[in-house]
Amino acid sequence: PSPHGRFSRHLAGAAEMDDSSTVRFFRITVLGATGCGKTSLINSFVNRNCPGRYVSTEKASVYLKKSVLRDETDYNEMRRPVLVEIEDTPGSERGFDDDGDDG
Repeated sequence: PSPHGRFSRHLAGAAEMDDSSTVRFFRITVLGATGCGKTSLINSFVNRNCPGRYVSTEKASVYLKKSVLRDETDYNEMRRPVLVEIEDTPGSERGFDDDGDDG
């Protein structure tokens, strides 16, 4: 018996299923220093626009985007629905120092 027994059978069964209508879920958390453009990047992807003025992110926010990904793993290219959850976080200065000295 395979040490991965049940897991291997589950994967084999999953490969046989036609999951072209299954919506796949991805979660992304965006981290970075204050003012580096995290919110602008997220808005560009989710809403297809960039905010015209700077507003500091005070607390974490979650954006959802439904999209379609090309799946090129099969012989026939397929388009699969995906749901992307993107968490926008407030800026973090932790770990950054002005003099560039790590010590």
